[in-house]
Amino acid sequence: MKKVISLLMLSLFITTYLYSYDITIDDAINIASTQNKDILLKEIETKNKNIDLSNAKKDRIPNVNFSASYDAKTDHSSNGFSISKKIFDGFKVRNNIEKAKIKNSINDLEMIILNNQVKYNIVKMYMESLKYENQINIYLQSLERLNKQYEQDLILYNKKMLSRTDILKLQINISDMEKEIVNSQNGYKTSLNKLKNLLGLPLNIDINLKEKIIDFAIDINIENDLNKINNKSEILIEDYKLKNSVLEKKIVRADFFPELNLSLSYRSSNEKFRDMFSDYKDSIGLSLSYTLLDWGKRKNNYNKMKNDIEYKKIEIEQKKSNTEIELIEKYDELLKNDKLVKICQNRVELAQLSFDIESIKYEKRIANITDFLDVENELMQSEINLINQITEKYIKLYDYVIFIN
Repeated sequence: MKKVISLLMLSLFITTYLYSYDITIDDAINIASTQNKDILLKEIETKNKNIDLSNAKKDRIPNVNFSASYDAKTDHSSNGFSISKKIFDGFKVRNNIEKAKIKNSINDLEMIILNNQVKYNIVKMYMESLKYENQINIYLQSLERLNKQYEQDLILYNKKMLSRTDILKLQINISDMEKEIVNSQNGYKTSLNKLKNLLGLPLNIDINLKEKIIDFAIDINIENDLNKINNKSEILIEDYKLKNSVLEKKIVRADFFPELNLSLSYRSSNEKFRDMFSDYKDSIGLSLSYTLLDWGKRKNNYNKMKNDIEYKKIEIEQKKSNTEIELIEKYDELLKNDKLVKICQNRVELAQLSFDIESIKYEKRIANITDFLDVENELMQSEINLINQITEKYIKLYDYVIFIN
C-alpha cells in the first residue's frame, strides 16, 4: 500500500505545474494515511512508547559496570567489574512493565481515534469544497439567466419600452451575483487548501475533486449503537487509565517493603600501572534498605492513589453517560437533517415552478421586473439552501459513523 501511495505522491509532484490531478475521497484518505502530519507525529510517539516498554523490561536484567582509576603521582591504579541485581523491590519492576504495556495500548487507541478524526476532517473538507463548487455553478446559472434577461430588456429599454429603473435593478442583481461568485470561489480555494494540508500536500499542487456527488447510506439502529458505547476507543482508554491507577497504587504500596539487592564484584588494586589488570579479587554481597520513618508520607501517597482509583471509576461512568447523550443528539441531528433535505427539495421544486410562471408573465409584460427578480432570487437561494443542507447531512452522517466505530 505504501508503495502505491508513494507512486501517487510522485505523480502529484510531477504534475504540479503541468495539469490538475483528479482525486477521490478514497484517494485522499489513502494519501493522508502516510502523509498527514498529525499521523506522522503519532507514529513517532508510538516508536517512543515501544522504546519505553523495552527499557522497562530491561530493568529485570542485572546491571554490569566497569570502573578504573589511576593516580599519576603514586602510579597507583585500580579497576573492577561489578554486577548488581534487585532481588526484591515490592514488584515495582513488574508493575512498571505492565504500566508501559498499558501506555502502548492507550497509544494504539489514540492512533485509531486520530485516524478516524483525520478521515472525518478529510470528508468534511472534501464535502465543503464540493459545496462551494456547486454554489459557484448555481450562481453562474443564475448569472446566465440574468444576463440573458438583461440583453433582452436592454433592447426594450433602447426602444423606450422599459424604464431606466428596471434596467438598474437588473444591473444591481447581476453585480450581487458576481459578488456571490467571488465569495464562493474564495471559499472553495480556502477549503481546498485545508484539504491539501490534511493530506500533507504542498499548496502549489493543483487538485480537482473527482467525485462531484457524494451519496451513501447506512442502516442505523440507535439501540444497537448505544450498546456499542463500551467498545468505543475513548471509553477503552478510560478503562486503561483506571488499570494504570491500580498499578500506581501497587507501586506506591511497594514503598512499605524493604528493597533487597545482590551485587558481585571483581576488583584489582595495584601499586604499579602496569599491574592494573592483575590480581583480581572477587566479592559477593547483599544489601537491604528500608525507610523506618517518613512521617506518614507513604501512607498519604497510598491513600491518594486509592482516591485516584475511585475518581477514575466515577469519571468512566460520567464518560459513558455523556457519550450516550452525545450519540442520541447525533442521531436526532440525522433525523432532523433528513427532514430538512426533503423540505429544501420541495422548496426548490416550488421555486422552479414559480420562476417558470413569472418568467412567462414577465415576457408578456404581465409581471414587472421586481416580481421577476424576486422569483429568480428565490430559485437561486432555494438551490443554495438545498446544496448546503445536503452537505450538512452527509457530514453529520459520516460523523455518526465515525462516532459509533
